[in-house]
Amino acid sequence: LASRAAKAAALAASHSATDDATDVKQRSGAGAGAAAAAARRSAWVKTGIVGLRGSGIDAIPEEVWALGEGVRVADFYGNHITAVPIAVASLVAVTRIRLAHNRLTIPAVAWEALFTLPHLTLLDLDDNALIGPLPACVGRAAKLEALSLDGNELTELPPEIGGLLNLERL
Repeated sequence: LASRAAKAAALAASHSATDDATDVKQRSGAGAGAAAAAARRSAWVKTGIVGLRGSGIDAIPEEVWALGEGVRVADFYGNHITAVPIAVASLVAVTRIRLAHNRLTIPAVAWEALFTLPHLTLLDLDDNALIGPLPACVGRAAKLEALSLDGNELTELPPEIGGLLNLERL
């Protein structure tokens, strides 16, 4: 009977140690995730390049908008992004935005905010779910040099696109 009690105590101690080790792993994993996010943000701040290519994200993280004028390049290629919110207007220094191979639809993009970014020279929207006419506000993207729209089902390009004097590639 004493040996059974000793075995039960040893087994309970073993499970407790395993549970403690699991808790430590989970806490350190969470810490590692936070450290990785902090390192990523630090790199974005230093370089001005937000790189989230193929990250499996469904939405552009709020932390991107918080960087505001510090962002020069935003690369969201190959994700599951379904919308571009009006917060994109905070990226006033951005020159290139890559949103190809996502799940964007025409109603889910804040076109006015996107096309009024003052330094935007490249916008890559290839292979999304853009169906219908491209909004006329595209004519406000004064510095746009390259607009890539392949792999969508756009039915019409507005006449305002002719006013884009810097547009070299469509």
